[in-house]
Amino acid sequence: MNLLQRLASLFQRGRVTQGQSPSTNIDFMGTSITGSAGYEFSSAEGTLGCAAVLACVRNISETMAALPLHLYKRAGERTKEKASDHPLYKVLSIAPNPEMTAFEAKEIMLAQCLVRGNSYWEKVKNKYGQVMELWPMWADRVTPTRDTITNQIVYGIEINGKWFQLSADRVLHIRGFSSRGLIGLVYPSVVKDAIGMTKAQEEYAGKFYKNDATPSGHYKHPLSLSDEGVKRFRGEMEKMHGGLAGKHRFGILEEGMTFEVAGISPKDSELIAGRQFQLSDIARIFRIPPHKIQDLSRATFSNIEEQSIEWVVDTLSPWAARIESRLNFSCLAEDEQEEFFTKFALEGLLRGNSAARSAFYREMFNVGAFSINDIRELEDLDEIGEAGDVHFVPMNIAPVERALEPPKPPPAPIIAPSQELEPDSEEEPESDEEEPDGEPVRSILDPIIRDTAERIARADTREVAKILARAGGVGPRHEELMRAHEAEFPDVAVRLTQALRDAVVLATQGGNGNG
Repeated sequence: MNLLQRLASLFQRGRVTQGQSPSTNIDFMGTSITGSAGYEFSSAEGTLGCAAVLACVRNISETMAALPLHLYKRAGERTKEKASDHPLYKVLSIAPNPEMTAFEAKEIMLAQCLVRGNSYWEKVKNKYGQVMELWPMWADRVTPTRDTITNQIVYGIEINGKWFQLSADRVLHIRGFSSRGLIGLVYPSVVKDAIGMTKAQEEYAGKFYKNDATPSGHYKHPLSLSDEGVKRFRGEMEKMHGGLAGKHRFGILEEGMTFEVAGISPKDSELIAGRQFQLSDIARIFRIPPHKIQDLSRATFSNIEEQSIEWVVDTLSPWAARIESRLNFSCLAEDEQEEFFTKFALEGLLRGNSAARSAFYREMFNVGAFSINDIRELEDLDEIGEAGDVHFVPMNIAPVERALEPPKPPPAPIIAPSQELEPDSEEEPESDEEEPDGEPVRSILDPIIRDTAERIARADTREVAKILARAGGVGPRHEELMRAHEAEFPDVAVRLTQALRDAVVLATQGGNGNG
């Protein structure tokens, strides 16, 4: 590209990807890849013909694409809210452009990073510099370089035989694992031997079973055959016995010919064990638990859930952080980066089974961390209104500050008021001492009485609600259960009033001078 073309591309304002033609051919333009096993791939995308590689790429890209990705606004030091009024919110959560959905965009983004090591997207901005659209660019046709004049990164892209150059502020570049920083490493090129070995074993197994799992061999004739005779005999045998349709047919050997096996058995070649190892090898490259690509040889009921959580923490979380940080850096203006940020919602994948979720929600609700609406939102249920936003804490738990306070001194001895004599009792001799005031006793007993009454009422209310739910409404069954409850409830009331009785005894003893 000459200098004029270079300058024209730098000042170009139209979308260059507008002329990018769609293609269904996975063998895009690129350098071929040859592994040590001798298997050659026409390009990095050609490695998707290996079943294990395709399974790994699909698992990561489709799982990440299914996760919600939202733009948030910091509403306080510890609070956030969805920034649905920002143009980037629609780009990330609904559709990056008029031709694809958010799911498809995230899937392409991850697939390009996994196969090509890089994902390139052209940004279309409004007059305020905000990203309005994102358009994918073929990763194999983009070349990032550093401009020798400006010392800035520029991106050259070849589209339909024409060369364009875009400045860094017009390109969203998500890099995969990299050892240099400018571009990500192409996984298939780095691990070509492992992928080539896997594909070679797939082809070997295919050919092996195409021949009915029968090793090859040769026919032996006591005399010599002419070239024409050999050609005719081979053609007849392949026509008669080749392929699955020709298996298990009777063969007739003439003129003293014999057949000798010239191959090794699958057991000797350890075909199955070799393919099993290659599956684990490919999964290791992409950091995927083997059970995610249907290798269940080491999966058990006790460890499968833990492996699924490890899959989220060790595999998906790094990809989420990589994409989030690049979106924040490249798609938000510098003055917006303190206020806005992007975030994948990984919580749904970490929920575990229903029993584990119930225990987790219960603990978070009991300590006041979650409200009812918080739990319903995590379970993808509708809110129940403002009442569901209230946070509850146990009444028997005090703040840390109160726990650190020094203990209060014990109260002064309580002197009970003099007891009135019964009408038929003998009169006590009068005493010169003044009758003690009953206010201290009342101040101690009143809170205990109120607390006891509330506890009795709560216990009765809970039990009545249970009875109503168990009976399915008011009716004969409800009346039967209520009679049983009324018969048993006095015992409950006795247990609940024990503290009150103890306080009365203590006050009485203090009044009699026996305390």
